[in-house]
Amino acid sequence: MKPTSFRLSSRGAMLAMISAAFASHALANTAGRVDFVFGEASLRSSGGQERPLARGTEVGDGDTLITRNGRAQIRFTDGAFVSLQPNTEFGVREYRYEGKADGKERGIFSLVRGAMRTVTGAIGRFNRSAYQVRTPTATVGIRGTGGLIEILPDLATLIRGSSGIWILTNPAGQIDVPAGTSGIAPPDPKEPPKPSGQEPSAPPPPPTSDPTFRQSDETTASGEACVVTATCDSLAAPMVSGPGYHVSFAYGSPNASSVGSSFGLVNATFNGTGQLTAWTDDTGATTSFSGPHMEGGSVTGVMAWGRWIGPAIIPSRVSPSFGSSEGFHYVVGLPTATMPTTVGSIPFTLIGATNPTGSDGTIAPGTLGSGSLSVDFGRSSVTLSVSPSFGSWAYNATIAGNIGTGTSTMGGSASSGTGLVTSTSGAPANYGCGACGCSASFNGAFFGAGASHAGVAYQINPPVVTGPPPTVSGVAVFKQ
Repeated sequence: MKPTSFRLSSRGAMLAMISAAFASHALANTAGRVDFVFGEASLRSSGGQERPLARGTEVGDGDTLITRNGRAQIRFTDGAFVSLQPNTEFGVREYRYEGKADGKERGIFSLVRGAMRTVTGAIGRFNRSAYQVRTPTATVGIRGTGGLIEILPDLATLIRGSSGIWILTNPAGQIDVPAGTSGIAPPDPKEPPKPSGQEPSAPPPPPTSDPTFRQSDETTASGEACVVTATCDSLAAPMVSGPGYHVSFAYGSPNASSVGSSFGLVNATFNGTGQLTAWTDDTGATTSFSGPHMEGGSVTGVMAWGRWIGPAIIPSRVSPSFGSSEGFHYVVGLPTATMPTTVGSIPFTLIGATNPTGSDGTIAPGTLGSGSLSVDFGRSSVTLSVSPSFGSWAYNATIAGNIGTGTSTMGGSASSGTGLVTSTSGAPANYGCGACGCSASFNGAFFGAGASHAGVAYQINPPVVTGPPPTVSGVAVFKQ
């Protein structure tokens, strides 16, 4: 059959061009969407029309969000999110982000009254001068990722950073507000901003007896239920693709095993739920994954971790395909820019881990029964203890290591002769430490402001008995 030709009339072509222009404008004007709403809140458009705020509502340039006895959270297209407290008026004055940081991105917001908690995304990370929150008495800039801003009854602006450094400016001057400290811009514009011992106030928890609220409607990025409370910054913003990340990893398969870290800072790619799917290091080599992603987790705007199985591309290696009892374990995050220098042992608490796996695929994934990290920043020393277990048997490994000079990275190794690496009885013959003992090693880094978090990739190696020795791999995540 001869195909039927089609010709668009000049009028039809003009209508198509107009429709495309309107569609493009609508897409460009969408700055973000509402993740959740609790209580009474509304959106006022640039034309002055006001309507109730609902989950899924699109937010664009010129829109103002108003919470009365409620609260709301907005996720922006660059990965940032803003959590609005009750009795708050927040406006989107200018927002531009086209899926990449090319110098044109811009996020200008206003906070007229109330309080907001924010974690920045690509705009704040790659073009810090393009992110601003304007209040009645100051302008808040950012060299970091998160914090709380409150307008006091006298219109003074009070801020507290949770990571990075915030910049508080008014006509009389400017100050930096590091993470864990507060700053205030007085109501009189002739008085410069100054440090403050006051902290922005958090509102009381919402009344969970409200019959209009269904907890099942609110989930985290991984799909877990999230109860909206005053401390639930909820619906954690996923990691955002871009440069500046550090990766540590451990993997094992019958073809290859390794534990290590990326060469320099990498350009990382994350999927929509914040899982690392690829990275390109400073040598130009790319590591990528295309199979199922297993267990993992994240700390908002700081780090993420997990385990990939299935096909993988690993530079300088025969591309393996990890079975369900094997895997590529990773921890990725924004490395600490200025490391602490405190002398003395500081304990870090285990907050997450992947299920440890064996490299020959003969044992089912286990669990990290316990783990701890002790750090002396002043002496650049660390001690890692991990106890991965598999059913009725386990390893106990204590590994001494060091922090790299002038960096946020760390690593160490141990064997039965120089450290504590043992296995309980009941391990398969090729996994037991036996008379020859086992060895262990780790690589990792500190993440977040003030080295608030740490992530390590570890590997335990039984002695060579016959054939290639199996290895046990995993990652563990800690916080101060």
